[in-house]
Amino acid sequence: MKVSSYFIFITSIIFCTLDAMSKQVESFLQPPKMKEPSHLLASTSTSNVPFQNLHAQWIPINSSSDNTQPNLTKPSRSGHVSFTMNDNLFIFGGYAEVEEIGSNGDVTLKRFPINDLWERKKVDIRKNDNDSDKNDICDHIWELVEQQGDVPEERLVSAASVLDGRAYLFGGWNPNQQQSDGNVILDTIHSYDSETKTWTKLECTIPDGPTSRHITIPLPSQTKALLHNHRCDGFVYIFDSKSQSFSKQKTTGTPPSSRGLHAACVLGNSHLLLFGGADKSGFMSNETFLLDLNTWIWSKLDLDDDDDNCANIPNVRAAPCLVSFDESRAILYGGAQAVENVGLVPLDDVWALYIDKVTNKGKWELLNTGRELNDDEYPPGRNAATMDEISVPFSFKEKYDRGNGEKWFLLYGGWAPFRKTWNDAFVLKVRNEQ
Repeated sequence: MKVSSYFIFITSIIFCTLDAMSKQVESFLQPPKMKEPSHLLASTSTSNVPFQNLHAQWIPINSSSDNTQPNLTKPSRSGHVSFTMNDNLFIFGGYAEVEEIGSNGDVTLKRFPINDLWERKKVDIRKNDNDSDKNDICDHIWELVEQQGDVPEERLVSAASVLDGRAYLFGGWNPNQQQSDGNVILDTIHSYDSETKTWTKLECTIPDGPTSRHITIPLPSQTKALLHNHRCDGFVYIFDSKSQSFSKQKTTGTPPSSRGLHAACVLGNSHLLLFGGADKSGFMSNETFLLDLNTWIWSKLDLDDDDDNCANIPNVRAAPCLVSFDESRAILYGGAQAVENVGLVPLDDVWALYIDKVTNKGKWELLNTGRELNDDEYPPGRNAATMDEISVPFSFKEKYDRGNGEKWFLLYGGWAPFRKTWNDAFVLKVRNEQ
């Protein structure tokens, strides 16, 4: 069977630096290695962390109507990036999948990188001022943006952050043979102005060479972003949008090993939370780390009886979604797990992480999302998707909104390796259990 370029993307965890570019293609063909089976199991333990139950519920984006199809981007995609500006969600690029029908009627799947930009815009659904709330009309639509300026080239597994009112796109991977010479890892940075729909390519580039499968997170100042990739050993990169330059921030403590395809979010204004991914040798991880953004000290989260045999923790995985719920809790969804003699298995589990920042202790809880009640309203397993906090969809308010204590997250796209690239959207509602 021919190895697809997306298989190379997701199974390769060999990260290319400039002095190793000549070995890039060979390195990408190395499959991920497996940890011992005990790393793939989860069981129960007793935690000393204060436990605040969360309840989660999946809602298909078109579940409020039997007559209205959801408005989605085209084509199907995974490995894209998302960012929010002026309360509107944007999706850029990724790896597209389309069906092509041959002259003999055979259907084949074509996958390729893209550089389109979509905006999820709020629309006024009232026909007149006297209209009451309607549950059968979607109050958001996806609109293809007519990009201007220095439009970034096609890419996937890049990273984006919004700083001081502009979105910044960092690096990524362009496997498009027609556009570039083989598997090109990028070091470019572009900024986007949503008012003028214009991209600007910055003169500065990512330090120490091209990068992909990395993360960027806005810092509390909202003018700087933290970039973490496979090169971060004793430091993290800090990008300053004012000076449009990078610096290296020294870190101490117990840091994560060199890795990519990991996930991260900020808890409050004080800590960066980092989970999972895979290291240079290909081992996937389910480790959890905290970085104090004031002292720059890394800590590996203490999960009480964390001896790999009796800790209730998510399986090892790469390219999951991780979002903040509040200052001490986060939500994890999906990703892909490498299973020996099987390959990459897409995951569909939802976990809540509860953290005591003072003691660096934490507790994972597998959330019951009610899949057994209605499988059609549950997103199939996937990795390389995006999940972003959104305001409660207007069309859901009467049926699903229960007031304070709830947060809503939009899951978009992603893929089940070698099976399907998803062009769907689901809302995950998370609330405090009463």
